[in-house]
Amino acid sequence: MKYAATVLASLVAGVAFSQSPRSLTLGDCVALALRTNARVEASGARSRLIELAGSELSVTGLPRLRINAGGIYAPVTSRLGYDPVISNEGQVNGQLLLEESLFDGGVRSLKESQNDIDFQRALHEQRAVERDLTLEVTTHFIEILRAEREKALREESITQLSGYLDLLRQLVGGGTAGQTDVLKTEVQLSSDRLALEEARETLTVAKYQLAEAIGGSIDTSFELSGALDSLLISPAHSTSPPDTLSGNLDLHIAEMEFQSSQIEASVAAHERYPVISLFADAGVLTSVENLRLPADQRSSIWGYSVGLSVDGALFNWGATDRRIEQREVQSEILRLQNLSLKRSLQSEYGRTRLQLSLAQTRLGQIRSNLRTVEENYLLTKALFAGGKALSLEVLNAQQLLTETRLAELQTLTDIQMDAAKIRQLSQQ
Repeated sequence: MKYAATVLASLVAGVAFSQSPRSLTLGDCVALALRTNARVEASGARSRLIELAGSELSVTGLPRLRINAGGIYAPVTSRLGYDPVISNEGQVNGQLLLEESLFDGGVRSLKESQNDIDFQRALHEQRAVERDLTLEVTTHFIEILRAEREKALREESITQLSGYLDLLRQLVGGGTAGQTDVLKTEVQLSSDRLALEEARETLTVAKYQLAEAIGGSIDTSFELSGALDSLLISPAHSTSPPDTLSGNLDLHIAEMEFQSSQIEASVAAHERYPVISLFADAGVLTSVENLRLPADQRSSIWGYSVGLSVDGALFNWGATDRRIEQREVQSEILRLQNLSLKRSLQSEYGRTRLQLSLAQTRLGQIRSNLRTVEENYLLTKALFAGGKALSLEVLNAQQLLTETRLAELQTLTDIQMDAAKIRQLSQQ
């Protein structure tokens, strides 16, 4: 029933995603992904699985009641048969058995502690899945906005070149421009048209990737609402992210895995301790030989028994020591891996913050240059119309303008990508 409800909710969300006419913000996309993506549901199921394992472990310390019934027939003849003193010609029983562990060497308590750690680790892993999915959706969202803006810039460039080409053809007809200028402009226009098709292809691919990450139906007809200038951070303002990664989820998960491995070593060490159990049974127990006797001569078949057992290994050729050593080596490997992970995350965090800072500085420089480049293009085009500039100078000025706008766009994209990565690394 629960599974069916989950599937229905996913289908409804998918339909809502594919048929919704409104524009989707980044928050809308992230919320849809967290609700419908199968990875989130699978991580939640893992937490539930470990929780159930803990419940199972908790009841192993309670008394266990079993039923045992059966019969054995072992005939004895003059030539064939087991020793009648031992076999009694067989046995018939029907008993209730009660077993209670009085002391298990502390193994169950250690495993319960380990299960608690594993459960907390599973919850952290679930949050890490949600965090990584949020970054994935954010990355695709940013890429779509970038591709849409690039497409618009390419279309604007084509419009500029097309208008300039029309002007050239008029000038060629009047004898004030050469055919070579027309050919050069046509080549540049053809190149921009190819770039426009690549931008459209990139946009379509990014939409497919976002639809897949969201987890609904694969439909690219949706529209997005947002601007790269203020999506996550404003490029005009410097961010001040924390200098520490103490709350990083990956580090927490790795530390819990290390703690779990240490408990494994303790469990192996507790194998040396004896296991003490209390057992009792009540019911019917008799031999076939007793049943053959007349009723007034039979021994009682109803009864009970209680006992205490102590089970422990005195000597196993060092197998326990070897297991302990294996678990300790595994713990040491995890400890070293955790150190490496911490250094790697700190390096990535510092590098991303530096990239963000440099990108913000670079964006200011590009925007300052952009005003000059725009003025240069308009001036060069006017000079050409007055016969005081070459056609090639106009093409170069127009290409420089397009490249500068694309550089601004890419820098904006880099800023938002770096900001999203910093949020992922510092998320607790």
